[in-house]
Amino acid sequence: MLRTSLLLGLGCFACGSGNDAPTPPVAPVVAPTAPTTPGGLQVRAVHYGRAMSPQQQITEEVQQFLPTDPVHVSVEIAGRPRAGTLKFRWDVFGEEASASVDLSSVNGGVLFSVGQSTFVGGTLSHQNPLPIAMYETVLEFNGAELGRYPFVVGPPTDATPSTIHNVVTARNHTEDYHPIDPATTFGATDPVHLLGCGTFGRLTWVQVKWLVGGTFDESATRELTFQENVETCVGFGNRPAQGWPLGEHTAILTMNGHEIGRYPFTIRAPNPG
Repeated sequence: MLRTSLLLGLGCFACGSGNDAPTPPVAPVVAPTAPTTPGGLQVRAVHYGRAMSPQQQITEEVQQFLPTDPVHVSVEIAGRPRAGTLKFRWDVFGEEASASVDLSSVNGGVLFSVGQSTFVGGTLSHQNPLPIAMYETVLEFNGAELGRYPFVVGPPTDATPSTIHNVVTARNHTEDYHPIDPATTFGATDPVHLLGCGTFGRLTWVQVKWLVGGTFDESATRELTFQENVETCVGFGNRPAQGWPLGEHTAILTMNGHEIGRYPFTIRAPNPG
């Protein structure tokens, strides 16, 4: 999988109903009805966008990000909290970015005022394009999870729609990944190839995971990312070093984080004699 270098920037700004109040933010992408936490924190809304003001409010709100966009998130908190630690956490295919802000250090000495809000902004930066998929911003307050707020990274604007078809398991394949000897039953020492053809848009990624006897063989997971729009065939193979255990197994194909299909196959013992 494409690896990213993740950076999280945080800022906090308290505003009230006086003349120094900034322009109210646009409608949030996510507006949960969150209860007040035991620590007294209430999230009014979470906003996503491509740009954020110095007052930690979104100025260019979006429903979906491009793979090269930084991800700005603004959390609107009811009132002016005087204590507690708010943590942002993101997981990008096993690589985590997180950072925390001490609300007392930002709003220390500021009395809580009904009808006011505090905005805390975070930015997820990355050196490489983010894989196309759905993600979550996880908010924690004083170590307890506060909520999960999804956002989507979609294809580049010049990417063609991605489709895949004619997916089969086979014992072998041609140089351009067309199947040779398609099968769903194999021997314990046979290689098993999952093959398919399709149209793949720029930055589309496909992945195959192998469910061997009910357990994922993580060492056999493979991914492929297309850097340009292409029409081609792809193939992924597996043969455990100790041979396949007898029984039922499954190859699972995903594209851009969405499961395309599950392709079962059987390993049988050779006939005696």
